[in-house]
Amino acid sequence: MVHEIIYRNSKWHLVAFTMHCVLRRWTFRIFLFVLLGWVFWASFPSRDANGSMNPSMIAGAIAAALMTAAFAIAMWACSIAAVWYMYSSTNNASVLADHRLSISSEGISAETAVSRQQHSWEGIPGVEQTARYIFIFTQEYAAYVIPLTAFSSPASANAFFADAERLWSAANAPSAVE
Repeated sequence: MVHEIIYRNSKWHLVAFTMHCVLRRWTFRIFLFVLLGWVFWASFPSRDANGSMNPSMIAGAIAAALMTAAFAIAMWACSIAAVWYMYSSTNNASVLADHRLSISSEGISAETAVSRQQHSWEGIPGVEQTARYIFIFTQEYAAYVIPLTAFSSPASANAFFADAERLWSAANAPSAVE
């Protein structure tokens, strides 16, 4: 059985994929844990020598929390701007173009007006579905980003994903890999 989908990625699809990957990284999770720990510690009002809470301490805690939030928002905005700029080049004709992607038991075939790629299921690290996308990973942080809006219905998107996941699982089962 062969499934085929034709879709076009926008810069926003690629930004969403980048944010999805950032949240999967263990380094980001450690950074977030440390950052949130610092915010909790800094915003927890301490007491002065007399045991009372000084209004300047509370103001300092609020300022620390606001500065941390501003830093996090600035980092998020810079990440989006970097991805946006990266895909603004005319050198990305195969990324921001119409894609024809086919899945079958042999693997994945993808083509645009300027490129053609073949992948066996054994070389695919994973297949994921979110509320808006299907990701067929070709590397740990690279994937075919298929918007669910490219499908004629939610049922056809679910069928495509179910078949992709089944084919990937069959090819990457312990007995199939050995």
